[in-house]
Amino acid sequence: MMFHVERGEWSSEILDLAGIPPERLAQPYPSGTPLGEVPEKFAAAFGWGKGIVVAAGGHDQPCGALGAGVIQPGLAMDATGTVECIAPAIPHFVGGEAMWRNNLCCYHHAFPGLYTTLVYNFTGGVLLRWFRDQFGEKEKEVAACLKKDPYEVLLEGLPENPTSLWVLPHFTMTGTPYFDTRSAGMVVGLTLNTTKKEFIKALLEGVSYEMKLNLELLRNAGIPVERLRAIGGGAKSPVWLRIKADIYGVPVETLSVSEAACFGAALLGRKAKEDIRDFGALVCDLVRVREVYEPDPERAKIYEERFAVYRRLYPALKTVILQEGGMP
Repeated sequence: MMFHVERGEWSSEILDLAGIPPERLAQPYPSGTPLGEVPEKFAAAFGWGKGIVVAAGGHDQPCGALGAGVIQPGLAMDATGTVECIAPAIPHFVGGEAMWRNNLCCYHHAFPGLYTTLVYNFTGGVLLRWFRDQFGEKEKEVAACLKKDPYEVLLEGLPENPTSLWVLPHFTMTGTPYFDTRSAGMVVGLTLNTTKKEFIKALLEGVSYEMKLNLELLRNAGIPVERLRAIGGGAKSPVWLRIKADIYGVPVETLSVSEAACFGAALLGRKAKEDIRDFGALVCDLVRVREVYEPDPERAKIYEERFAVYRRLYPALKTVILQEGGMP
């Protein structure tokens, strides 16, 4: 919080107020800057060769965005792991009330000259894991017999059309924009006719609704997202990718390398080692789109209507929590 993001240096004003001399802080460098070489004695102890360059790296999500080729405005990375996180490429620093009010940061991208922000929900892919561990014994047994991934069995045969359920994915508090540690998960619309497969699909829809809400916040702050590039474990699920495309209303792309954060860090290492002049050309050449999931117009229309209901769930739950003095 003492860093002046636009100037790319420690804030002398804040340091003076706090009485902290700048030499007590680490020297900041742009991602991909060569910082020196590993000493030969140290390298030899690990069996490494000579001339190993140490490079400035980056935060995991910007590295993931870099490894996904998100280096142009309108593009964003959608990382699905335990947490669901979207990181767009931004050509200039964005501040203002629309960002601050919704707890949206703005800081340097791992690609030179760009900025990024993060919108995320702490309940991402972990929600499907929770269901697998608590209610998926049968699917795990079937998967073991067929030598399949249990998630593959869980997601087989889901309803094609949107469900009539709404899941508030706050099973591990919230992320942006609320940062509410007292919120909790909620499922609305259950009946005796609700099937297991409908429930599973509703979990995926709920996480995607929450991220659609965050995409709207980005657009209102002047950061429109026109295409998403999926990375992480969730990028391996065609079922979830189709749901995302339909709910977000924008194309969702998969890549030849789904572990994009590691790939992005490797790209920064190559930049430092080879002093590459046109880094953007290298990124565009190496990052390859494998498949594109386009939104289905009919399903997208239904999801848009149901999203209007979804966005009212948290305010309603928040009122209950405040009245009851917080969840246990």
